[in-house]
Amino acid sequence: MSTETLSMQKPWQIEHKAKVKQIEAYLNSIGLQHNIVFIPQSRSRNAGKEPCINWSVCLWKSNNDKNKMLTDYQQGVGHLPKWNSPVKNEYDTKLKYSCMLRAIETGKVHRIVNDTPVPTNTKLTPPSVVDVIYSLIMDSDVLDYAGFELWANNLGFDTDSRKAETIYNICINNTLKLKSILGQEALDKLKDLYQDY
Repeated sequence: MSTETLSMQKPWQIEHKAKVKQIEAYLNSIGLQHNIVFIPQSRSRNAGKEPCINWSVCLWKSNNDKNKMLTDYQQGVGHLPKWNSPVKNEYDTKLKYSCMLRAIETGKVHRIVNDTPVPTNTKLTPPSVVDVIYSLIMDSDVLDYAGFELWANNLGFDTDSRKAETIYNICINNTLKLKSILGQEALDKLKDLYQDY
């Protein structure tokens, strides 16, 4: 990266890139492997819900490919290329929305040709393993609570909500799976590395 490019970046961007490199180096050092596959919205757990980009993530360590973790990961549509670009009018907004719906179903970027969304050869960029692990690490504090009610109250969930209890159980299961793959020492190290991420 040139010094000119660095000087155009804000200090927090430079710090964030350094943090990402540090985390990537640690994940490589412990032999974490991953496979991230696009899932169409209609076949995801989010079918019929708010539009989002859905991925299936498989994690394992290179020294033990029999112990694998499979989990879902979703991104907001703001991760689509050019999603935040301005539109001229309501009609363009509808076309842009139509491109988004097709992209989250096909896994390919769409563009407008003759007022019709057309797929390109460009596949959607999967999330980085650093971001996926961050999400799992953030959820792993579920084990720090004595039970569902304390967890729900701290995060602002209704303690009578079945949906909240389902989320709680998913967090518990994912954390236990991640811990079985990485071990407690690596999990603790990642919690430290992700401070201020």
